[in-house]
This record gives sequence, C-alpha cells and structure tokens, in this order.
Amino acid sequence: MYTSAMSVFDGVLGLGFDNLAFGGSPLVQVLINSRQLKEPVFGFYLGDQEDGQLVLGGVDEKHFEGKFHFLPVVSTAYWQAA
Repeated sequence: MYTSAMSVFDGVLGLGFDNLAFGGSPLVQVLINSRQLKEPVFGFYLGDQEDGQLVLGGVDEKHFEGKFHFLPVVSTAYWQAA
C-alpha cells in the first residue's frame, strides 16, 4: 500500500484522520483538540469566476443556499461517507 510517508513533498495541509498522520496530528485535529474552532468542521468553496476558499470551524453562508445534509463517515482511514 502506498502512503504519503513514502513521498518527499511539501504542502499537505492535514485534513485527514489521526491514523493516517505521519509525524504528528493533522492540523484540523490539533485545532479541534485545542478548542480553537467554533465547530469541528471544514469546507471548501471551489470558485468559478472568483477565488476558492477553505473555511475552518464553520461555514461561509454567502457560498451556499438551502440546508446542509450530513452523512456518517464510514471509515476513519479516508473520508468515505455512506
């Protein structure tokens, strides 16, 4: 099995789970554990005619309409939802 520990690269942000981390806890988990986020969530806005955005600890309501639908995560190895 290939893992990121086998690669030499820069720029991994740390949005995964602890069991995939190499050399420490992922950034989002550190922020959650230290209570620096309002909510234990993150999201992306992939801009079309404008810049994209990463939001940690909540949502930016100008980038969506309607309600969120949450799914259970079925594997803490990768972000797999049922």
